[in-house]
Formats: sequence, C-alpha cells, structure tokens
Amino acid sequence: MKKELFRVEVGVLLNKEHPEFKAYNNVYTKDFGFYDEDIAVYSSFEEAEKYGLQYIKDGVNNTYAVITSDVLDNDSEDDKKIISDLIAGEIYPDKSTFGFKESDIVYFAFKEAGEDVIKCKK
Repeated sequence: MKKELFRVEVGVLLNKEHPEFKAYNNVYTKDFGFYDEDIAVYSSFEEAEKYGLQYIKDGVNNTYAVITSDVLDNDSEDDKKIISDLIAGEIYPDKSTFGFKESDIVYFAFKEAGEDVIKCKK
C-alpha cells in the first residue's frame, strides 16, 4: 500500500544581496536563498499547509513555507517504521525521500511587506 507524505520546510528567504545567499541558493528556485529553520513531515497536505501558514504569520518579512510530497510504500514493517519516524520527527527527511527541485514543490508561500502572504500552488 502507498502512503503520501508532505514535507514542509520553513525559514527565511534571502535576497541576492544577502552575504549568505549563495550558501542557501542550491535548492528549489534560484530566485532566493532558502535559509531553512525547521522541517516537519505530515500525513496530509492540510496539516502541512496549516503549519507553514502559521509559521509565516508568526515570522518576519520573507518568512517562507515550501511543501513537497513523496509517495512511500508502507507494505513492510520497516517501511511503516520509517513513515512513523518521519512524521514523529525522529528521523530527518533527506533528498532520497523528498526532492529539493522547483518541480518538486507542491506549495510555496511567503510573507512580503507585513502581513501579506503570497501563495503559489502547483
């Protein structure tokens, strides 16, 4: 049986003038540096979106949320444990599980100029 999981990464976008831009510009789009502050995995898109939007609301200008998804098999006990550990935050989701390319994004939002949140869904 297959299980879709949603990885949400939150942090602060760095513009091209920021001194650390190049160090954080190797994922997603090349428009920003993605200074990540937290990563969580959820079993539903709605949970991931809720966490991301709350993080943006509580954050400074340029706070972002990027959601990617992956479908994992959960046929074996090992696979079920991996899924459980990802959701519980016991293991870190790496590039072999969730992608970091622009085409992997299912949702992207960020705070711009105060309380405005710009959303881009694919």
